[in-house]
Amino acid sequence: MAKFSEQFLANLGRPAYQESMFGLGQAIGGIPGQMRDQRKKQEFNQLMQQGQQAMASKDPAALSSIAQQLAAAGYQKEAQEYSQAAATAREQQDALGRFDRTTEISSSGIMAAQQGDVESLETAKTGLMAELAAASTLEQKKAIRQELRNLDSLMPGAKKVEIGNKARKLVNIDMALQNPALTGTQKSVLEQQQKELQLDPEAMGQFQEYQLNTWRFEQEGEKIKEEQWLDTNRGAILEAVQSGDTKALNSVIEGAGEYAEAAQKFADSSLRSAETMAQFEENSIERRMAPSVDYYSEQVDNLPEEIGQNLKTTLAAYKAVSEKGWDGKQWTAGLRTRAKQLERELQGQLRAINSQIATSEYFDAKREDRATKEQIKKIEIKLDAPMGSDYIKQGRIMAQSLLKEGEELTQNNIMVQATALYERDRRQFIQELASLTGEEPVEEEEEGSFVMIGESRTTPDMVQEAVAQVGEEKTIQRLKESGASKEDIEFLLGKKVQGTDEREERMKALGPRDERMDAIGTGFVARTDALGPREERMKSLGPREERMVSLFN
Repeated sequence: MAKFSEQFLANLGRPAYQESMFGLGQAIGGIPGQMRDQRKKQEFNQLMQQGQQAMASKDPAALSSIAQQLAAAGYQKEAQEYSQAAATAREQQDALGRFDRTTEISSSGIMAAQQGDVESLETAKTGLMAELAAASTLEQKKAIRQELRNLDSLMPGAKKVEIGNKARKLVNIDMALQNPALTGTQKSVLEQQQKELQLDPEAMGQFQEYQLNTWRFEQEGEKIKEEQWLDTNRGAILEAVQSGDTKALNSVIEGAGEYAEAAQKFADSSLRSAETMAQFEENSIERRMAPSVDYYSEQVDNLPEEIGQNLKTTLAAYKAVSEKGWDGKQWTAGLRTRAKQLERELQGQLRAINSQIATSEYFDAKREDRATKEQIKKIEIKLDAPMGSDYIKQGRIMAQSLLKEGEELTQNNIMVQATALYERDRRQFIQELASLTGEEPVEEEEEGSFVMIGESRTTPDMVQEAVAQVGEEKTIQRLKESGASKEDIEFLLGKKVQGTDEREERMKALGPRDERMDAIGTGFVARTDALGPREERMKSLGPREERMVSLFN
């Protein structure tokens, strides 16, 4: 067992020693508190050091964490300061993030506009609208609104580029479809893409302009051929005219092919020129002795002003020599020779002019022919175009106007009216084509009222034939299976008369297609299946007898 020493025990009895020991006890007892204070101070200093680092990096999460730790440690003042700093840093971070997002969205919108990607441009505008709604300051909202205005200003140009892109795709598809090496799958994919693009009337308009320009370019080559033909055959025609060889002349014209009409014009003008020159010879000084001032004056006056002007100097000299040298009976020596010389100059100039006139009439005839061909080509291009979304839009308007009280608008109603408008315009184009070609218009499809069931026309006559073959009940069942509505079936069976007269009157009131397009405007793209070119539709439908199979079987 441990024992205290005698000296220690003796010192305990002395007051001074007792006081010293009391102070030592106090000091020993205060050590834990001092150590806690020191640790707390070290923790505070460490937190402040971390806080300074967070301040420098403007990290709102780190600043918020420091604020929480300071508050837990009892440093409320410092905790509040760091909490405010965290909020400020968070606002700055949000503002910077919004600025970056706005810049990125705006840049993507500008790029989309340049590429003609209207859908992506609209997406960019939607993204900016979301950023505008989330913006917390007036400055941010002003900046985002400015970016929105910028994108809005790019929309018209983007739509033009998009239309151009679609038109170029149509051109590329049209060229690709001419490749005989295409597989069936490849051809089907291209044709489907073509149908979708053909729905846009503006894109089709540019594609049709490309088709017309391609044709015009080809016609430039035809102009060279026209010149070559005349250069090759001019001598034969003039020789036949001069010799009066009608058989040879007719042979050249009949063998001219597509140049026959123009060749005839050239020959006729050359014949008139030959007759004129023969009269010149009869009225020459060699034949008559007397000058023919009045005759030559009349010939020059009959020429167009711009052409006759070139001969007036020679004619005036001829008149002066004639007046001076001819006394009514005989010529003054030397002046008759001069008069004959001027007369030959007049005849030569007139001969050259007549040759130019004949050539001009040939090329005028070919220009008129090309102009007619261009009109024909324009109509043929229109006839080749499928029914676009402009017809579907107008068909919706018409179908809506024809609805009776309580009736609902159906896709079939819309397609019936759209197709009716489309076919009416086609009939007009066919009539115009017939007037240009001189041929009787040929209708490929039967006239009369019809109902569109799916993509096929169904007429009352077709249904009556089906009823006679398989009975009314089975015919109705077949019609229902094909998607016919109750109203369609009643119309086709003759139980309900559709107001076709009223419909036709409304169609007339709408006016021609060009007037409708001016009133409607362009740019509408319908989301529906395209009908495809007329030739393809007729080919896929087959003869009328084959189309009856769906009703009989």
